[in-house]
Amino acid sequence: MVMGVNDRGSIRRWFIIVPSVLSVGRLVLAAWFVWASPAVAVWLIVAAAASDFIDGYIARRFNLTSWIGGLLDAIADKAFALTVLVTFAWRQELAWWQVALLLSRDAVVASIAAYAAATAQWHAFKKMPSRPFGKVTTAVLFLFFLVIALWPTMQPLILTLWALAVILSALAAGDYARQFWCALVESREPRRHEGHEGRQ
Repeated sequence: MVMGVNDRGSIRRWFIIVPSVLSVGRLVLAAWFVWASPAVAVWLIVAAAASDFIDGYIARRFNLTSWIGGLLDAIADKAFALTVLVTFAWRQELAWWQVALLLSRDAVVASIAAYAAATAQWHAFKKMPSRPFGKVTTAVLFLFFLVIALWPTMQPLILTLWALAVILSALAAGDYARQFWCALVESREPRRHEGHEGRQ
């Protein structure tokens, strides 16, 4: 069966809302995680990881990427990760200082967003799409969450994944900071050229 142009267009229009729905779904999963039993928590982590992968795949496959969609995806990821980390710390499955180190990437991104808002530099912030370090960090975090939920007594494996996630978070934080700085410098270049032309 050959699909017509109209049919493909209809499917694409339907898929437009799917990434946003999946992102909102992860926010719901984050709220649910706080009250979930250990058995249910495992499936919530799996569902969140799967929705994150499917969300990104659909957005790229059907060219549905946008700044707003990417922002919603990032907010959903960070909300879920923060909720899981705080919940684990509250249940004494992680130390609070371990949580703080894992949040270095998010702290840098939040600081950049605050600076961009305070200095009206949103154009530079918008030039910060998801990066490889960020994606790998998110994948390792999901694996880290799953191991804690399934095997909370396997401390050597948990500590190994924690250390890996901390290193990747730090690298991702540095990558985002560098990307934002380059976007700022790039946005200032035209102004400098205009100033030189005006004085000539």
